[in-house]
Amino acid sequence: MPDTDPARSKKLSLILLIAGLLMLALALTSGLTGLSSGAASSTGPVALGALGAILALSAVAGRRFGDGYRNLALILLNTVVVLILLELLSILVIKVLHPPIYRERTTEEPVEDDPSGLIFPSTSFEAYIMWRSIEFHSGQMTILPGGERFTPGAPEQAGSCQIFMYGGSTMWGWDVPDSSTIPANLQARLNETCPLPVRVRNMAQGGWVSTQSVVDLMLRLRSGDIPDLVVFYDGANEVLSAFTGGVAGEPFAMDKLRAALESTEPGAGAPSGSLFGSLLRATSTFLLFRSLLLPPPPAPALVPDQDRLAARDRDLEALAGSIAATYRGNLAIVRALGESYGFRCHFFWQPVLCVGERPPAGPENEILDSQTPELLELFELAYEHIGEAVRQDPDLTDLSGAFDQITDELYTDICHVGQRGNAIIASLMYEELTTLEKLP
Repeated sequence: MPDTDPARSKKLSLILLIAGLLMLALALTSGLTGLSSGAASSTGPVALGALGAILALSAVAGRRFGDGYRNLALILLNTVVVLILLELLSILVIKVLHPPIYRERTTEEPVEDDPSGLIFPSTSFEAYIMWRSIEFHSGQMTILPGGERFTPGAPEQAGSCQIFMYGGSTMWGWDVPDSSTIPANLQARLNETCPLPVRVRNMAQGGWVSTQSVVDLMLRLRSGDIPDLVVFYDGANEVLSAFTGGVAGEPFAMDKLRAALESTEPGAGAPSGSLFGSLLRATSTFLLFRSLLLPPPPAPALVPDQDRLAARDRDLEALAGSIAATYRGNLAIVRALGESYGFRCHFFWQPVLCVGERPPAGPENEILDSQTPELLELFELAYEHIGEAVRQDPDLTDLSGAFDQITDELYTDICHVGQRGNAIIASLMYEELTTLEKLP
């Protein structure tokens, strides 16, 4: 039977009111009481405050609260039913009509496949080096466990001499099959000429700057994976990363890393995400409506777009000098590691479209026209500083003029040259390393 004692009901209402107000107070002062240590734990105070508000309202409204609560519960239940039906309808539409669905990339799945088998590899976060490709296999591209790209023809037998080849996407082999990367071309040349088994390993990663390569080499040496020769191939990423971030030697996307660590979006002070938002983005309804109403996301690219290459007020001459000094510092570190661990090293500074005597051909003119003048100036200045460093260091070779005698189209963007260019670079590397007697 319902409780008809007015005093008892009044006492219960008072208890509920006090408890509700106390919960509200704790929720509002969560930052001071330690209930919330940041955006990641903000759901706790919100839930506590909501419960406090419900208790306080029930105390004030009395029996009327029960009627309102039942009406609210009925509305919420009907809303849930409608959302479930909408989700089921969205799944049915996706399965039957097959509209183009653009999902957010994760580290567990690659981007939409390409008929050529040459796709932009998904990456996983790695301590110290920030990212590395995850294991993957397609018709023309294989990423081995541990993120290393497969090099065809590399011997597997124990005791083979080993060459580690480091760099960014140009060394890794952007938009070319496994057989046409720079390491693969060098491996083929060694298989023809070297009497000993030599294994070339493609350690490069898309978007890496030389400092990331140095750190990865240190981690491998620490684990006992010691090569006979280490080859670096850098240049474009050193300049592009310095231009986008304003600091020489920093990896790309440092703004996103800082935002993730600080739980804010770049340039904003609000939390970067929530559990509700993650759940919403995972529904078929959200995927369907976003794909129908919004344009598809841009294709992944290893060269930053013009929005991220926005010029800032900076001393380009000083930045260029810092780029060269940072690179020479990394060379000194690798050389010292080689003396300690017993391997040789050599650094190659890569060609780019905007530096050298070779005039652009055909569509290459459009590539140059799309670049900001400040970026092109920074390339020129940085390459001048590296040219000075080359004259003082026998372990550094400038390949910026490697394509000066080629008059037809070669570049696909500011730094990538495809299969033909990779073969030329590998041949020049082979000749230089042979001349210096650094090959095994």
